Amino acid sequence: MARFMLYIVVIVISRRQSRNRSFMPGAREGAIVNSLVKPVDELQPRYDAIVIGSGYGGGVAASRLARTGLKVCLLEKGRQWRPGDFSNTLKGMWDRTRMTGRYLSLGPENALFDLRTGKQMHILTGCGLGGGSLINAGVAFRPDAKVFEQPDWPEEMVRDGLLEEGFAEAEKMLDVADCPGAENLLSFKSLQACAKELRREPGYENVTAEPVSSTITWRPGVNRARVMQSACTRCGDCWTGCNTGAKNTVAVTYLADAKAKGASIFTGLCVDWLEKTDRGWRVSYRQLDEYGGKTIGRGHVEADMVILSAGVPGTIEILLRSRQKGLALSGWLGRGFSANGDDLVMGHDMPHEVNGVAVGHPARHHPETPVGPNCVGMISLSEGPFEDSPVRLQGGTMMLLMAMLAPFKSLMRGKLLRALKMVFKAVSKGPLGRTQCFYIVGHDDARGELRFERDRVVLDWPDVQQQPVFNRARDVLKELFDRTGAEFMQNPVRDWLLGGKLITAHPLGGCRFGKDADSGVVDDRHRVFDPAADRHGGVHEGLYVVDGSVIPTSLGANPLLTITALSERAMQLLAKERGLTIDSAPLGDDVPIRDVFM
Repeated sequence: MARFMLYIVVIVISRRQSRNRSFMPGAREGAIVNSLVKPVDELQPRYDAIVIGSGYGGGVAASRLARTGLKVCLLEKGRQWRPGDFSNTLKGMWDRTRMTGRYLSLGPENALFDLRTGKQMHILTGCGLGGGSLINAGVAFRPDAKVFEQPDWPEEMVRDGLLEEGFAEAEKMLDVADCPGAENLLSFKSLQACAKELRREPGYENVTAEPVSSTITWRPGVNRARVMQSACTRCGDCWTGCNTGAKNTVAVTYLADAKAKGASIFTGLCVDWLEKTDRGWRVSYRQLDEYGGKTIGRGHVEADMVILSAGVPGTIEILLRSRQKGLALSGWLGRGFSANGDDLVMGHDMPHEVNGVAVGHPARHHPETPVGPNCVGMISLSEGPFEDSPVRLQGGTMMLLMAMLAPFKSLMRGKLLRALKMVFKAVSKGPLGRTQCFYIVGHDDARGELRFERDRVVLDWPDVQQQPVFNRARDVLKELFDRTGAEFMQNPVRDWLLGGKLITAHPLGGCRFGKDADSGVVDDRHRVFDPAADRHGGVHEGLYVVDGSVIPTSLGANPLLTITALSERAMQLLAKERGLTIDSAPLGDDVPIRDVFM
């Protein structure tokens, strides 16, 4: 009954907040935009290569294959989202969310937020042209080198030097950089104060707060893909979608480059399965209504090769359904899932100002100083109990939905006075203005499994709550908050709307690397193993998986940069194998400049 009443109250509040909802000038919701996308009726029956998905894997694949001169087609289930189309109200986010589980299916199939509910853990991914880059924090840094020295990673990947080149190219293309003036932001000063407090404990004497790099444009200008972008306003609302046009998403980088090089990009096409033909591959899809997400047609398209980049769990779902249709695949498919040690906790009522509640764009509240990007810095724990399993504590902003639910959680815990302060004081003041969010990124044992039930993927990971990373990180933060007088609190979204279960926004694995079909789903070149072929490396000719599902372990770092680097390496190897050359010349003045809002 208490939870039911909470839902009613939250819905009432969200409706009141959304009455005066506004968008950026010229970004009318519901407008049809074709700056990157072709109409579905222009889809041809056959291409040289089909890329399925448009995130960090699919974007790289489309760009690099188009630069070889191949006839490339990209299919994306979601729609194209522009700056101004994103909402930070509860109602707006609810309208843009799809929830599926064993017995649950709510929301449009092409919704921006794709939430897969599981018994022990939920998975949140982005759906749209640009994939997860539309709704992530844009945090981009390389994992520790020893991650790739683990036996689950292919030796060839460490030796050939192409991964290092991939990281360098990814950092350039995504324009990875630190936030200018980060040291002046209250959110970063709060992180420094937390690090100082931690240094008082034995074993943490060397802990510091360091700025973190992001895929964000800090000064307006034309990027490498000839897109005119705006500068970051430091509103902190990267998670719900960037309405300023400052985030360097896959759409405004790799996909814009692919389009300039002749790739054909289509949205609203949901791929169901793949099958072999005498001439290569046939891809079966459903066409979705752009704004309702309902199936309005079916079809198929063929190609010599297919690059499967639908992300986790999309790629696994397509392959599991393809296996039901007769495609021979490794028994490892779906196994080896990692949540990348994801968790989120908060410290309410810190002894200093944090200014960590996102304001959105247009701003929904007006603090005295800028909030900053979603994540401006982090504390790395790599000593003492974390020596063998480092953890990053990333200081992050609280999106509006969290701020709305926080008073209810305090109330249910008997903290009436604190709840009232949250409700009646300005968002940037009181307990909310002194709330420190920590996004935890670490290492788990990658023992989750994605199973196919009722024609959809469901995560099964019975002991995920007992993973050491969660308890160790929480213990450190509980002690930190106790000493500072703050109230330790789990993510209120997780507790009240998601049944108290863990949730990860960094799903990895399910199509892990291996030496053959007995040890993995793909080889180090991202080619999919064929168990019916030669047991020593036999593969399905022309079928590749290029996204985060190939990663066999947790990374201890936000995965976007690693996925992009792996994809760059995969395309270099594919081109070499097929005698192709990737044109690396920058786009010239003959390519028209695109406006990020167009």
